Amino acid sequence: MPISLILVFTLIGLAAVAFSEWLALHIFSLKTSKSKLAKITSIEAIFTILASILALSLSVPGIVNLVLVALSIFIWTALIKHLAVNNYSVGRAIGSYVTSFFFTIVFFVVLAGVTLGSVIQTFNINGNSLSPALNNMDEVLVYKFERRPSDNAIIVYELASGEDVVGRVKGTPGQHISISTNIVVIDGIYQSLKTYTLGSNQY
Repeated sequence: MPISLILVFTLIGLAAVAFSEWLALHIFSLKTSKSKLAKITSIEAIFTILASILALSLSVPGIVNLVLVALSIFIWTALIKHLAVNNYSVGRAIGSYVTSFFFTIVFFVVLAGVTLGSVIQTFNINGNSLSPALNNMDEVLVYKFERRPSDNAIIVYELASGEDVVGRVKGTPGQHISISTNIVVIDGIYQSLKTYTLGSNQY
């Protein structure tokens, strides 16, 4: 997937989080300015990213995850206490945290649905021809608009019959490809039964 598209999704995600937090604060009458809301969102985003990296990389046990959630709630209430203009209370702060968390999940579920429907598609692997990279019954996410795959990339392509097939690119436009029994030869390394020169849009 292009870095530019990942950046767009990241910005949309941050906007969704900021809107969720603003809406939650508004519901609990915890008014704040746009600049202070930006500080709240930034600090929350940084902490969430660091906590996620810690949880995924170290495979922390459930009790540690609970501690991280409790720490996140504490940080949130402290932020609201210092950055909300009025009507602060611990109960309102915790209520706004839970509400913003709920709204964020809803927004990301909707975003995931739109993304999977229009930009990314899931495929189930049938067979072990690409093992060990991909094994039978694996599920993969595929970026649907890649038109210039690189050499050795794993792609999904459609046969004339309409069947979707997962394969690995072993020849790119301009290369001379020779194929013999169980052998693929690139740029004339071996003599073989058939030789092809790939066109500008052939792989």
